[in-house]
Amino acid sequence: MLDFVLLRVAAAVIGTTLAAWQDARTSFIDDRLTTGMIFLGLVLNSIGFFLGEPFQEFVLTFAFIGVLGFVLYKTGQFGGGDVLLLLGLYALLPENPFHYSFAVPLVASIFLYASVLAVPGSFLLYFYKLKLYSLKTLKSLEYREKLLLSLSVLGSLVTGLALSASFGLFLGFAAALFFLSGFLLTVLWKKIMSDVIIKDLTIEQIEDEDIMAIDKLPSSLVKTYGLERVLTKNQVEKLKEIRRKEKRKTFPIHTNLPRFGPYLLAGLIAALVFGGVEQFFVLFL
Repeated sequence: MLDFVLLRVAAAVIGTTLAAWQDARTSFIDDRLTTGMIFLGLVLNSIGFFLGEPFQEFVLTFAFIGVLGFVLYKTGQFGGGDVLLLLGLYALLPENPFHYSFAVPLVASIFLYASVLAVPGSFLLYFYKLKLYSLKTLKSLEYREKLLLSLSVLGSLVTGLALSASFGLFLGFAAALFFLSGFLLTVLWKKIMSDVIIKDLTIEQIEDEDIMAIDKLPSSLVKTYGLERVLTKNQVEKLKEIRRKEKRKTFPIHTNLPRFGPYLLAGLIAALVFGGVEQFFVLFL
């Protein structure tokens, strides 16, 4: 299926780089960029289909990614721009042009790499936002949080040392960093949500497709006005109606969320260089 390999790879890398740059700067990915990637990929694939290459698997996988992505987008778990970017990557590179992927789509490896990298990346973001480098901040934590933090650090070090003995220093260090970041995010998640992520914003401060913490609003208000997590233009109009009728000036909005675009770029590069995640582990064993 991979005719025009260099064109596909160039379009995927350049498009994802631009998307990551936009996402990092503005938390927004231009739909014209991602739909352009999808369109180019579909055109290139259509040439292969016309020449007799099978298309059923591509169509089914493309539809699956689209439907799953839409559900995650509507529930506020994933950005709309990220969904379109993944669709664009699959359309351009339905399989890895440089490595045998054991029938696993390249986009699955990209997403897995990105997710693994996003865990320590997100922790570093909130480590800075919470000022955990400050002794004053650490002293202000509850006893339970201090205990769990200490156990997380100790457990991650033990895990890293054990894996280093069997699989080498690199994988041991990477595993320790991943587990430590995951544990600390879990332990501190309640504090991260209350102190960093959820902020009361006016309608004028809200951006398109922001995520609203509807669990922080009265259930009667959510039900009466049919409020949803993802703030589309229609939802913003409902907030304006609430402001007018209920005299409510601010709404709880998720801010300071990790930007997934840069991680998708890193995942794309890792997948093209190392192959699937299973091949990455084989390489460093």
